[in-house]
Amino acid sequence: MGHVDLSLTQPCDQQRMHRGPSAIKRALAATLRLAGDQRGATAVEYGFILALIVIAIMASVAGLAEKTTSMWNDLSSSVTAVLNPPSRNGP
Repeated sequence: MGHVDLSLTQPCDQQRMHRGPSAIKRALAATLRLAGDQRGATAVEYGFILALIVIAIMASVAGLAEKTTSMWNDLSSSVTAVLNPPSRNGP
């Protein structure tokens, strides 16, 4: 009654050991296929182009924001000067 039949588990262990190297070979083959695939390189190139466009837009917006802020500050000063003229009753 204390005897356990291990013969049923041996094929599973053998399959797992056999599957290991072939899984490594499949992963290596997939890596080599990816390395030779030009579609990935094209996607990376498009990504770089898009990044450069975004950087250019950000620089343009930053420059425009500086000019716009300056314009609004000048307008505010002009309106303040018109609404609050200096008093002529000075010394």
